[in-house]
Amino acid sequence: LRGLKINLEDCIKKKSEIKKDERRLFLLITLEERLKIFRNTIAGKIAPILQNRTGERLNQITNSKYNLVHIDGSYNIQIMHEGELLPLERFSGGEKDAFNLAFRLSISDVITDMQDAEKMGIVVLDEVLGSQDADRQRSILQSLDKLSSSRNIGQIIMVTHIESIKNQLKHVWDVNLHSEKGTQLN
Repeated sequence: LRGLKINLEDCIKKKSEIKKDERRLFLLITLEERLKIFRNTIAGKIAPILQNRTGERLNQITNSKYNLVHIDGSYNIQIMHEGELLPLERFSGGEKDAFNLAFRLSISDVITDMQDAEKMGIVVLDEVLGSQDADRQRSILQSLDKLSSSRNIGQIIMVTHIESIKNQLKHVWDVNLHSEKGTQLN
C-alpha cells in the first residue's frame, strides 16, 4: 500500500510537470508565431528600401549595367537582366560578389538611418575586389569614394592583395611579414 501511495505521488508530481511543460510549449509556439508576424512586418517595410538602395549601388558599381533588384521577404536577391528578374545563381562569381557588396552596403545604410546616426562610422571590406576585372575594380573604388564623401560613412578600410590598385587609393598601409621582425607596417 505504501508503494502505491509513493507511485501515486510520483504520478501527481509528473502530471504537474507535464502541465507546466505543456504551458511552456504553448507559450513558445505563440511566441514563434508572433515573431514570424513581426519579421514579415519588418521585412515588408525594409525590403523596398533595400531594393532601392541596392539598385543605386549596383548602378554605380556596374556602370549602369545593373540597376534594378528585387529583394523578397526572406532577403533573397534577384537582379533585373535584359528585362527578366534572375536569381544570383545565374550570374558569374564576380557579379555575385558585386551584387552582395552593394547589398551589404545598403544594409549598413538602412541600419544607420534607423538609428538616426550621423555617420555609419567605419566600413571594413576584406578582399572585395579579388573576383573583379580591372574596370569593375575601378567602378567599385569610385563608388566607395563617392559613398565616403557624400554619404554618412566616416571611414572605409579595405584589405586587398591586389598591388595594381594601390595608386587608386588615397591612403595605403602596406603590411608585410618580415622573417626576423614579424609583421611590419609601411
